[in-house]
Amino acid sequence: EALLGFEAVALFVGRSQAVVLDFALDPANAAAVAEICVRLDGLPLAIQLAAARSRRFPPAELLTQLSARLPTLTGGYRDLPARQRTLRDTIAWSHDLLDGEEQALFRRLAAFAGGFTPEAATEVAGEAGAGARGTGEGTGRRTEILLASLVAKSLLRRESGGGETANGSATRYGMLETIREYGGDRLEGSGEGERVRGAHAGYFLRLAERAVPELRGAEQAAWLDRLETEHDNLRAALDWLATTDEAHDDVRLAAALWRFWWVRGHLTEGRQRLERVLVGSNAGRDAARATALDGAGVLTATQGDCDEAASFHEEALALSQILDDRAGAARSLTNLAILADQQGAYKRARDLYETALAICREIGDERGVANSLHGIGTVALLEGDYADAIDRFSESLALSRKLEDPRSESLALEVLGVVAYLQEDYQAATVRYEESLVIWRRLGHRQGIANDSVNLGRALQFLGDHERATALFDEALLLFRKLGDKGGTALTLYRLGREALARGDYDQAGTLLVESLTLYHQAGEKRPIAEALEGLAALTSARGDATSAACLFGAAEHLRASIGAPLAPTHLPDYHLQVIAVRAALDEESFITAWTMGRVMSLEQAVAEAAGLGSERPGMTLTPVTSVEGTAVFSGPAIPEG
Repeated sequence: EALLGFEAVALFVGRSQAVVLDFALDPANAAAVAEICVRLDGLPLAIQLAAARSRRFPPAELLTQLSARLPTLTGGYRDLPARQRTLRDTIAWSHDLLDGEEQALFRRLAAFAGGFTPEAATEVAGEAGAGARGTGEGTGRRTEILLASLVAKSLLRRESGGGETANGSATRYGMLETIREYGGDRLEGSGEGERVRGAHAGYFLRLAERAVPELRGAEQAAWLDRLETEHDNLRAALDWLATTDEAHDDVRLAAALWRFWWVRGHLTEGRQRLERVLVGSNAGRDAARATALDGAGVLTATQGDCDEAASFHEEALALSQILDDRAGAARSLTNLAILADQQGAYKRARDLYETALAICREIGDERGVANSLHGIGTVALLEGDYADAIDRFSESLALSRKLEDPRSESLALEVLGVVAYLQEDYQAATVRYEESLVIWRRLGHRQGIANDSVNLGRALQFLGDHERATALFDEALLLFRKLGDKGGTALTLYRLGREALARGDYDQAGTLLVESLTLYHQAGEKRPIAEALEGLAALTSARGDATSAACLFGAAEHLRASIGAPLAPTHLPDYHLQVIAVRAALDEESFITAWTMGRVMSLEQAVAEAAGLGSERPGMTLTPVTSVEGTAVFSGPAIPEG
């Protein structure tokens, strides 16, 4: 009874009962159990490994085994602290009691990072040989039996239940990192390391390339989740491929993953990994490199580095032209057009889209034609040329219907709704969005449903149906969160915040707008940060703090100028009205001082200031400084590291 009061003893007894149902601490075994816990320094993992052997060894024999084994092993790890030596030696002792098949599977499984499915274990580490593909049902069944044995011996953990999903088994296994490190040493010592890690990288390369078309289809959410679950394995595969002489497989893998990194907000990591493979020794000069270059351009542009993004897309275009890959060239031209569009260079954007359109017509790529028409229509829309926009989008819609491509059809309807919206024909816009939403719902395409729910909600706001608009925004927010789409989540929070602001609920507006700003800042998406700052400026103005509002408007203006992202002409009227209201509330000197104060803030300072104001915290204390020109301006406070 006294011994059971010790956590180590209670853990040993509990784990022993998991394998021997009638195990109990009694006067006959109490001393041995206590000594086992002392020998293992009370380390939970070591105790679990020992207790897992209770079916084979009673406590007294288990103590004998440990006493004989541990001292002979510690000499190999004299550079480790005593407790780590004890734990490592316990793992080694438990490993040495495995049979040959179990030992082989155990060390090969160490190639996985972040867990694995039975299917992956069979293909990468199964007993038919590491990397053997198509090993059959019998091999898979044998691997599952061995996995269950390793779980029973506490060398593996079963991390999720059984059953099947659309994308494979829902069962997942994993190793504690300490055990995985030991298995990795065993793998390298076996001479199988290179073969097994190559099989692991090959498996996840195939998985990523299978995901590419799915990331734009109805099963997008499931595949995004699957890649997120396997992200550590994908990282490990990329790291290993970078060290090998494989024919630019690291470029292929990174090229396959860029859209996942983009949607899920892994912008900095994705960008760094793409840049790394593009300058590596295996970089190659093929279509995979061109795709990786375009992917790097998209992620870089999303973070506001437009000049660098353009250089990626231009290199991709040049490579596609060398390879005579006209479809690839059209893709790069489209990306350059999108970039020009975002920078307000509408003539250049239109010219690039027209060139891409001509290529797509020549090669018979009707989907590419529809996409290019869509882009040209978008430029016309931003320029306020609604007649041309309607013509382009109508042609894109007709072509999509001819192709029986409901996804493109829905996108065309969606943008025709935008045209009607900008023409202030909100009833027509509602009809278009509802028609588009019906198609997305039929397809079960969550991102399409979420996007059009936001669009329809905006149109309904102008028709005065705020209750339905809010319901649609709430639905979109739920869908974007399920997709893990941080950009979509942040956008919807912004729309909900502006809706709350319009109805005078300033507290709710502040909460939503600050969360939107925070998500954008975490993802490094600079363009929408500027819009979020403008939204919080409007809120601050409505609360009667014109000075802070002018400061935030100044910060947003500076950010837009620094990344080359001007407001679209269609957004200027509302923006000017908001700024005029702030300016009217201040004298000219106070307005200019506050505006300049915002312009000299760093991005981090502006975000912190806006978040504080949105949360109704007192504004930051700002210290006057002198600019280079000698004009009195202000600098924000230092932001502590971490």
